[in-house]
Amino acid sequence: MRAEEEDLAVLISNLKTRTPKRDPLKVARSCRRLRHLYGSYEKLSAKVGLDSHEMLREFEALLSLPAEVKSLYKKGILKSVVAGYWISRMKRSDEDKRQLANAVVQYKLTARDVRDAVAYAQRRRDYSIQKVISAITGSKKAEPHYLVVVKLQGTTLQRLEKIAGEQKVEPESLLRRAIATIVRPRDLLLLAVDGNIVTMRLNERGFRTMQTRANATGMQLEGLIDNITGRWLRSSLA
Repeated sequence: MRAEEEDLAVLISNLKTRTPKRDPLKVARSCRRLRHLYGSYEKLSAKVGLDSHEMLREFEALLSLPAEVKSLYKKGILKSVVAGYWISRMKRSDEDKRQLANAVVQYKLTARDVRDAVAYAQRRRDYSIQKVISAITGSKKAEPHYLVVVKLQGTTLQRLEKIAGEQKVEPESLLRRAIATIVRPRDLLLLAVDGNIVTMRLNERGFRTMQTRANATGMQLEGLIDNITGRWLRSSLA
């Protein structure tokens, strides 16, 4: 009963708006548990005083998003639940969903923009997701920053967590020092670690610097970040 009461409190305090006060994934998990408990969205809607169960569906849809996109919500980089709902409905690869989520941040896309992008992507299966995004954004001006979401390999992650534990610091602190070997600290606007997923927001100078290094070494950004982090960690243990 206590868990049920806690989940109900989470929903009631956050369903007044589609931009919740708490981590929307926490709200989504409470929604899913209560829907299973009560048996349907309709019964849950009645329990929390909603006239429609549309908002409950939108929250719960966030749980089906790729891990990289969910990480953006967890870190507060993405906030619109409706935008996430439309991204979850796009019948394309996880990578396309990640790129569309990044575009929401970079171009400040509205939920309606995302809905239109998803509909366009479904109609034009021959278009790349970047071409779809370009068609939707049109004259929208991008913010002068870039979002990079990558996964660390298991060995690199284990080494990062081991050294962080030994030095009694957060993994983000060590990762910032590793990234600083190629990008100036002031060009790295945000860095967050969620499991093996690393989310970075860079200004244009920082992103170009990182992209140039990746091209010079023949690596993708994900491989570059893992390689730089691993090398820096090994040198710190030497």
